[in-house]
Amino acid sequence: IVSIDPATVTSLELETSDGSKAQLVRGAADSASPGWRLSAPISYPADADAVERGLRALEMLSSTATIDERPEDLEPFGLGASRKRVAVRAGEAEPRELFLGANTPVGGGRYVELAEDGKRLFVVSTGSLGGLTPSLVELRDKRLLRIAPGEVQELEVLSGETRIVRAKRSEAGWELLEPESAPAGAEKIQRLLDDLALARA
Repeated sequence: IVSIDPATVTSLELETSDGSKAQLVRGAADSASPGWRLSAPISYPADADAVERGLRALEMLSSTATIDERPEDLEPFGLGASRKRVAVRAGEAEPRELFLGANTPVGGGRYVELAEDGKRLFVVSTGSLGGLTPSLVELRDKRLLRIAPGEVQELEVLSGETRIVRAKRSEAGWELLEPESAPAGAEKIQRLLDDLALARA
């Protein structure tokens, strides 16, 4: 229904399952923040996997049936005031808009309207829309460590204000600086960094 290349998309707007209107923007590749970010309803790093699921859902969205003569009254199809809007933009082009309506009476489908197609309505599988109806929590980046483990150069462990351990990466590998100066257990430090990189709030 919507022909898009997810790699070219620079912004995505959708309504979350908890009623928020989410706006997501992709930072430029050469910027300080090249990844996806929520700009509304809050400003916060976005979960890249959740955004990609939404873009893949749009890319793969196909109709199971078509209503070739668009009815004048769209309320029975859930495409009146209660419709849900999805807008996707690539570069500086005008956004392409899709409206999600009500579920079909039978068949597990949902009515969909494409803004640029004023003549037809579509029916799609409800299951194919999962990536386009996330919650706001799903869209937020839940990583505790937003840095690749391989980029970490120094590690400190504190208990309150007291430094327990301090280690630093050198050309020879990890070195322990506190509580004493000695070679550090590189494998243990790597496991810790990997655990932190995988941890989600």
